[in-house]
Amino acid sequence: MDITRREAISLLGRGLLVTGGTWNASFARSNDRTISLGVLSPNLVSAIHSIAKKTGAYEKNGLSVVERPIPSGESAAGIQELIRGHLDVFIGAGAEVARANSIYIDGKNAPPIVVIQGGTAGASSLVLRSDWQGRSFADLKNKPLKIAVSSPSSIHLALFRGYLLERYATTDLPWQFLNMEGGNMAPMLKAKQMDGFLHSEPATTLAVTADAGFVFMSARRGDMGTRASIIPVTFTSANRSWVMKNRDSANRFVAALGDANLTFAKMPKTQMVDVLAEWAKLPTAIVSQAYERLDPRMTMTLEGAHAWWEMIGRVIRERGEISSKLQFGDVFATDYLLSEKTSSSVKGIS
Repeated sequence: MDITRREAISLLGRGLLVTGGTWNASFARSNDRTISLGVLSPNLVSAIHSIAKKTGAYEKNGLSVVERPIPSGESAAGIQELIRGHLDVFIGAGAEVARANSIYIDGKNAPPIVVIQGGTAGASSLVLRSDWQGRSFADLKNKPLKIAVSSPSSIHLALFRGYLLERYATTDLPWQFLNMEGGNMAPMLKAKQMDGFLHSEPATTLAVTADAGFVFMSARRGDMGTRASIIPVTFTSANRSWVMKNRDSANRFVAALGDANLTFAKMPKTQMVDVLAEWAKLPTAIVSQAYERLDPRMTMTLEGAHAWWEMIGRVIRERGEISSKLQFGDVFATDYLLSEKTSSSVKGIS
């Protein structure tokens, strides 16, 4: 099939052209730097892409990025598109990468996905109904509380369980975890249909502003342990074959995220709130109040990756959600991760 570059980009945008090194040679030239990017949308966890797009970070790094929205809450669908080669890169929930690669490892095949960055560290919050104020965790951990989570595989629930293992050497609580969409959590809490929820923004701020609940524990504050504050709950993942064949484009993409990170750090809050609110389709007042609990930057360090593996990875491995054969290197591309001493550049970036 002989197609022009313009036609190929159009096909990419509609998910009809398989990538990852299988394009026609007339399109996949060595100097072609078009990336098919999947992003959870609308969702605050993928806001770094909006920052990069609006500020020209991709163009600065010589990239053409074709955006493909993936409905919020459907990270597994984005991972499947990565595996099929319909996407080169995907920004979404982290644990789905480990689960997918685990299946391949158990089948004695190479893992198809690799994590090249991570972010939104500390975004997890345990919000409780207002009438539980004044109680300590010691008071509540043995009560039969009803706590909502977005799914049984919720990354926020996995992080909380990791904290329980580290702090109390057990995840065995009499709490009942109820599956619920994030948008329904604040109203259901207000109606006293549950005792709390484990989630991130904007659900946390919506509950607080509605006087439905309060932030009982915040990973970012260190309430779930010191390491929980640096653990990313969002991954930037890539098709492993695509990275191997398009190393320069992958390098440039991570560099573009780095430029967007710097923009977030330097831009005044009022301006950044507008950018985040537009991307997530949320009122600016909600985003402004959520701001202190949300950091959309993709700045995963090697230490943060190891903390993820040792807390979240341990939990999902012990619960049988991933294979015991899966190794740290089967998930993370360490040459793209920052060390604590190297926070201004990315290893492997030319």
